[in-house]
Amino acid sequence: MNNLTVLVGTCDKYSTLWDNFSICFNRYWGHDTPVIMVGETIKSKDFDTFTPGLNLSWGDRILQSLDIVETDYVFFILEDYYLCYHHPLEQMRQYLSDMDRMHMNRLQISMSSYQSYSVVENCKYWKFDKRSGYVFSMQPSIWKKEWIRQHMNPTFSPWEFEINNSQDITGKESHTYIDPSISSEVYFNAVRKGFKKSDGWTEFFQKEKLEDIDLTVESHK
Repeated sequence: MNNLTVLVGTCDKYSTLWDNFSICFNRYWGHDTPVIMVGETIKSKDFDTFTPGLNLSWGDRILQSLDIVETDYVFFILEDYYLCYHHPLEQMRQYLSDMDRMHMNRLQISMSSYQSYSVVENCKYWKFDKRSGYVFSMQPSIWKKEWIRQHMNPTFSPWEFEINNSQDITGKESHTYIDPSISSEVYFNAVRKGFKKSDGWTEFFQKEKLEDIDLTVESHK
């Protein structure tokens, strides 16, 4: 796949999550794509890391990183999204082809809640309703790079990127779709606000044979 880059938003305080993120990503992604972690000062030992420095907001770092992304499409996730599902190569190729053909801005390739969709005749994807919640969502999706750039405010946190943009686009056409055939969990959201372990942490770590970690730093999200 020569037109897709993986972009992982992160920060120094979340670097304790990276080892297990890398294990899960390498176990389930399996595609020949560039992978760029967008952090602050700490470099990942597993992936290329864009480190523009401290004292920049998450949104500013993401915007700057888009200038080094050479592809039209981005698989955009966060460092606490531990993958647990493999999208086959032919499926991914079809996603990119369909996004180009249908002029999609975002194709969500994971299950979700708090969203509403419309069935499109003769189309395998569902289209987000114009008044759906979370039209912008960091859940595993393929994005048109310029759609991210257009809607990323330099001051945004991940939460503000989702909520503010979803509110702003209410009632408008977003060209956003979801693949309803994905019925399995695609990822485990490892931590919640306050850098707290999510429910199901122990079960997921045991299932994936991950080494448990002690979360001792506070979230800045």
